[in-house]
Amino acid sequence: MKRGILVLLLFLSACSVPPRQAPQYLGSGTSEQQGNLQEEDIPTTSWLQLEAEKVLTALAENNFQDLAVLIDPEQGVRFSPYGDFGTGDRILKPEDLIKDDNAVYTWGNYAGNGEPIELSKAAYFEQFVYPVDFLHAPEVLINTITDRGGVIVNIEEAFPNAEYIQYFFPGFREELAGMDREGLYLIFDKKTKKLIGIAHEMRTG
Repeated sequence: MKRGILVLLLFLSACSVPPRQAPQYLGSGTSEQQGNLQEEDIPTTSWLQLEAEKVLTALAENNFQDLAVLIDPEQGVRFSPYGDFGTGDRILKPEDLIKDDNAVYTWGNYAGNGEPIELSKAAYFEQFVYPVDFLHAPEVLINTITDRGGVIVNIEEAFPNAEYIQYFFPGFREELAGMDREGLYLIFDKKTKKLIGIAHEMRTG
């Protein structure tokens, strides 16, 4: 009798143990599940990559409406064609970005001849923001500036309270030995987690 009771108790105890939950990790769930994560639970690399991928998707689709939502509404987004930010950089607020116009803006100066870069928004983005498919870049670096020669990238001096991510193609044609490299820096405010800077990197000399 006692043995029967013991077996029954062991059976009931086993039935009461909850099933083991499958491990959850950032990037595996739906957007709704990810949205329920608390800010303090998300490490820098995770939120940075999530926001950066949203930006890249908008750029790949040439969707200025979606991109505008990701930009800091107060600071706007600051552009650098070569990664060396200065006092004369072009800054666009969300409302500037979604404005449907063909106006020509000055975005800085061409490396080499020093002539002003005067392009429409669409033309500048095609040449200096998303000239290649950065969404599928083979190299992705977090808060890292790689010295590849040419222009000195000064993101950390220009944006002291920011986190940034770099997407990089080392080259496309072997015979050019990296002279056709392409890089893109996306810079986000640490507090608002909104986009505040976009810098293009390429060989300039």
